[in-house]
Amino acid sequence: MNFRIVVLWASLVLAAHGAEKPTEPELSSVTTPLMAVDAQLHAAIKEYIGLRTDKEGLVYLTVGKGADLEAAAQMARDAWMKAASPDEAEHLPNFDFNVVPVGADQLNSAFQAMRDVLTLEDVASLDLDEACGCLNVGVVNDSAIARVAEYAAKRRIAKEWLRIAITPPIIRTLTLRDEYRPNFGGIQIQNKAQASCTLGLPVYSFSRQSYGFLTASHCTEGPQGAMLGTGFYQAGGKLFGTDWIGDEVLDLALFTSATDSACPAGRMCRRSDTAFGEYRNSQHYMVGRVMRPTAACVTAGGSCTLSVARATDDIRMVGGISGLFTGTSVDKVGRTSGWTRGAITSTCTNINVFALGPTGAPFDTGITILCQYTVATTALPGDSGSPVFEFDAARGNGLFAGILWGGAIGGSSMVFSPINQIDSELGSFVYNQKGVASPFMTNGFFYTGDPNDELKVEYFPNAVPSGEIAIELVAGPNVAHIKEIVLAEGAAAGTGRWPITVDNFVRSNRDGLYLYQLPGGRLEFRKQIGGGVFEVSRVPIDAIPGGTKVTFTWLTD
Repeated sequence: MNFRIVVLWASLVLAAHGAEKPTEPELSSVTTPLMAVDAQLHAAIKEYIGLRTDKEGLVYLTVGKGADLEAAAQMARDAWMKAASPDEAEHLPNFDFNVVPVGADQLNSAFQAMRDVLTLEDVASLDLDEACGCLNVGVVNDSAIARVAEYAAKRRIAKEWLRIAITPPIIRTLTLRDEYRPNFGGIQIQNKAQASCTLGLPVYSFSRQSYGFLTASHCTEGPQGAMLGTGFYQAGGKLFGTDWIGDEVLDLALFTSATDSACPAGRMCRRSDTAFGEYRNSQHYMVGRVMRPTAACVTAGGSCTLSVARATDDIRMVGGISGLFTGTSVDKVGRTSGWTRGAITSTCTNINVFALGPTGAPFDTGITILCQYTVATTALPGDSGSPVFEFDAARGNGLFAGILWGGAIGGSSMVFSPINQIDSELGSFVYNQKGVASPFMTNGFFYTGDPNDELKVEYFPNAVPSGEIAIELVAGPNVAHIKEIVLAEGAAAGTGRWPITVDNFVRSNRDGLYLYQLPGGRLEFRKQIGGGVFEVSRVPIDAIPGGTKVTFTWLTD
């Protein structure tokens, strides 16, 4: 069957950036009078905790009991005047005191003890608040207050040292159109003309023996298949620096019936609308990973959210799949319409490609793409290149099926090139992620969303009672900083979260869950980065069988 399909390409064209990289201004260290006051008091007064100012310019100094207030006030005035400019010296503030029952050392120790309160459900923030001389825990709703109070009590944090307040959650403003390093499938890419498409999937090419990514062939510059070495950019189309992620190195020219009888007479054909771009930087890729937006949609023709909760949230491809049937549900993630899902409506269909003219009327391009799949889900301009995959909700991973390149006018369907057609033109690829994936039923290695992380996985069936699972975390010989796996039970069971932590002193630790806690539950992998502990991956645990113990040995710092 032949379908009239509009090719999906750039949704916007912007003015080109200049070729020269702008010079960055030099930065110098600036010390304000208030900074000088704070530094001086920290150095000289052990009871000093911090300061705050009010609208009238009054400065409140927070100190523990026993501080010499007169000496502190004079020291503050002296420090201000020494650091102040002549104009600032004329506005010497009044210094007042907030005396609290906890000392600075005690409060700092309490803050360290409360670090993992941030792993509790609905906890938004943890602050050593210099204004109140207390620990301020922000929670999203009332239900979290009791959990925080219980957590603090177990760590012997005095009630008067703690404040728990309702506060809006802090979110990162990430979308599929932002910059990600390393790259994932489903994010925006552009060519030099700043035509927007979607990065399909990071892969390894056997024919090129190199790492790169798949996208739609028509997203390259010049006539389709012309192989002009199109450069691809990410996040805003800057034409320099790390924004330049790769170059077109594998593409095929269109052919006619003179060379392949499968092509209709008088038309130009391809077996896939797919090209391979080679990465310029080895830190850009993580093979077989697709960015995971916060929600998926199933209504054809409508856009879904482009928001991403965490830059490490991904859908991992555990293999490739071809020969899918009509009625099979497949997903795609695209930079315009997000994460959408629908049933395959036709298989191995030869499709004539149409485009929209200046008046908005469709016209036939004379190109036919052979043996393509159509799906009842949304595809909009800019989604070209999107990864298409069969999604496993219980495991949170997928089987890569192909590359989206078009859809019906109005966005009510999408068309994709299946992997067997891609391989027939560009050679074979590694589509699946490196290492093992959830539900961790084989030995191997697991890799987080941080390219520097490697964890050895050991799977032990029948190691614990059949109604339980056990998770063990071991610090490898080269690991000195904090590493964690948080066990988060599914919502139907409750809101429990149990961190398993190792560091330079505690070298192994373990905990477990009952089977009723697994549906909807997850493992959150966290690590110390600088002064904080941050999540680097999360995976579902629904499918881990009862009686299993999984040991993770974190090998790299």
